[in-house]
Amino acid sequence: MIQFDRLKLKQQLALLITIAILMMLLIQLGYYYRFHNLTKERAKVYASNMMNQVEENLNTSIEKMEQGAYAVSYNRHVQEYLSTNDPQRKLVELYPFILDVLEYVKSSDGNIYDIMLINREGKLITNLYDYQYDIFQALEDKYQFTKEEFKAPVHTSLVMDPDQPFCFYAYIFPVISSTPKLDLFDKIGTVLIICKTLPLENMVSDIALTSGSLFFILDKENKIITSNDANIQGQVFDEIPLEDGSMKEKELERKYKGRNSIVQYKTIKNAEWKIVSIIPVNELMSDMQQIKTFGLLLGVIMVILLLAIGLIFIHNITRPVSQLVSFMEQIGDQNLQQRLKDPAPNEIGMIAEYVNKMLDKIENITNKVLTTQTTLYETELAKKQAELSALQSQINPHFLYNALNCISSIGLANNIMEIADISSAMSRIFRYCVKGGGLVSIREEIDCIKDYLSVMNIRYGGKFTATMDIEGRILEKKTLKMILQPIVENAICHGLAGKIGKGCLIIQGKLTEDRYISFQICDDGKGMEESELAALQQSILETAKNGMESFNAKAGIGLANIHNRIQLYFGKEYGLRIESRLGEGTQVLSDFR
Repeated sequence: MIQFDRLKLKQQLALLITIAILMMLLIQLGYYYRFHNLTKERAKVYASNMMNQVEENLNTSIEKMEQGAYAVSYNRHVQEYLSTNDPQRKLVELYPFILDVLEYVKSSDGNIYDIMLINREGKLITNLYDYQYDIFQALEDKYQFTKEEFKAPVHTSLVMDPDQPFCFYAYIFPVISSTPKLDLFDKIGTVLIICKTLPLENMVSDIALTSGSLFFILDKENKIITSNDANIQGQVFDEIPLEDGSMKEKELERKYKGRNSIVQYKTIKNAEWKIVSIIPVNELMSDMQQIKTFGLLLGVIMVILLLAIGLIFIHNITRPVSQLVSFMEQIGDQNLQQRLKDPAPNEIGMIAEYVNKMLDKIENITNKVLTTQTTLYETELAKKQAELSALQSQINPHFLYNALNCISSIGLANNIMEIADISSAMSRIFRYCVKGGGLVSIREEIDCIKDYLSVMNIRYGGKFTATMDIEGRILEKKTLKMILQPIVENAICHGLAGKIGKGCLIIQGKLTEDRYISFQICDDGKGMEESELAALQQSILETAKNGMESFNAKAGIGLANIHNRIQLYFGKEYGLRIESRLGEGTQVLSDFR
């Protein structure tokens, strides 16, 4: 295998150009493939949403139909009407009540076309509209519901009536006696709820992702109850086998009428119907043909341009390099008076120019050495000056710490405990700040927060209460110094200080199951609007990515600094997470190892 660094420069450039062309072609193919898949996924999601919507409407319609059948079947007047053999009682006393019950059930569900009552002898004795004997007889021939053995409700398949411009489906519900005086638990008749398919057609008529896509509802015999294509209503759908008995949505890619299609379906359990969506893949991709052609043409143009540019680069780079190599060989033969003439006006020409200058300045090497020594001396002097400045910068905190101790003593001497407490707490905080080293124990960090809270409690006159819940097993763990105090300060100054009434601050720390330390600082202050929270989070992320020069001062320098420090020390997977609701408060979570 040939190593890349052993190839000639011309060969390396040619190889790089070839790789660039291949990568460009691969990117185009990947983009097309990704767009192809994204289009299919969006079509599937659209079809799934439509199926869910139709399923919800169907379930509602089926539930209403079942509730109507139940209301009719167990009505006391209906049961007496079906059981009594007294014609006068039937016509005079019970029949008006029966009509009222049937009218009420029909009016409660706009999908119901007619309701039929069949007695135990199998005769149609009552219905609301014209005598629909053909529908009754067709259902009886198929389901034998007048027999004594028929005792389970059934949702029927599609019923075609040549005398009507529309189709029907029905719900057959046996009437079982519920009164002891009417032969308890005996079958005394049957209720037929007849529904037109027109309301179902309105559900699916306008659903079409592409011109050739189909959306339809199948009954248990795979007959098309209704579809967005009215010409196929009543046909048997058997070109693609569909599994039964599952409420979960299924997805297939099959050939339908000779075209690759995305087939999605789901089963309506109660009625054993199916909602089916068929979308031809080529119609989804028809709009992509222009993109594909444009991409291919663009790819050819780019290949030609890359080849032309590559040849120019190879010629313009390798020729001056070859001249430079030849010249250096002459210099190697002690021909020091030679100079490289007519250098190219680019980086290689600059190299040649510097080689000429180097040859001209060999005699000045000694002076350069002296200059270098002088520079080293000045650098060392600057370093010493920096160390002195750093030492001086430490004097001020120590002086302030001693001054605070003095103020505390004066407060105690004059029995002004607030001054004594504040100055003592501040002196401990400053001692903690000037303490050497970058890492401290969590116990020390918590003690610093306690001192800070005591100062704030005096400052705000008990405006808030602070609760700490820190697991004992993490107290001796190490963390960065001053990593929690700025978060607490933000919660008080920006959350609780502006709240009307008394507030609450909760500080929790624990060791998670994944063995990392998690702190949660919550306040019930004024919180933030979504836009303000989003701006804060975006600013923190940009600061972590681009450094403090991209920091937005309005977004909170303390939080951005903490987030940066955690990620720099513990890793990019750690940092701060902020949650807030306006008027409810803010929660800041900090995770690290």
